[in-house]
Amino acid sequence: MRSLLPVLAPVGVIAPVWMFGWPEALLASLVLLGLLGYLAIFDQKHLRLPDHATLPIAVLGIVVTWGYWPPLLTSHIGAACVTIGLLWGVSVLWLRMRGVDALGLGDVKFAGAAALWVGPAISFVVMIAAASALLFTFASMGLGRTRFNDPIPFGPFLCFGFWAVWCWFAG
Repeated sequence: MRSLLPVLAPVGVIAPVWMFGWPEALLASLVLLGLLGYLAIFDQKHLRLPDHATLPIAVLGIVVTWGYWPPLLTSHIGAACVTIGLLWGVSVLWLRMRGVDALGLGDVKFAGAAALWVGPAISFVVMIAAASALLFTFASMGLGRTRFNDPIPFGPFLCFGFWAVWCWFAG
């Protein structure tokens, strides 16, 4: 995955902006983009998403939603609560069924923070993240760079899905 990141990262940033335009909240979007880049790289190296970068995304998500779309704030908070509950439930269920921690709490908290920005559209973030992770993993396995049981950082794919949906939502 490391060798493909320099190629895929610019495409992941440019493609949503090219398709949907820059988000309305430009300054906040640039800060978000920096935090997403940091999280994607950190997760790839350490297989975890740190709270010190996820928490500012959550706080900024509340501020941006309240500042630009105040009537949507309650639905975004609700979406964050539902997202955290569902993904945490999937994580616990998978751990009990398979004995493997497949979805870390960092991913769960990050998805909740993303929901504060995009509200119910978080479902699209998760779908884009899951589909891109699956495609990337199959391609990586086909090239012999990844084995079936190797841990795959999900954070970079969540970051990509979040950025794409944010550009669409706020563009």
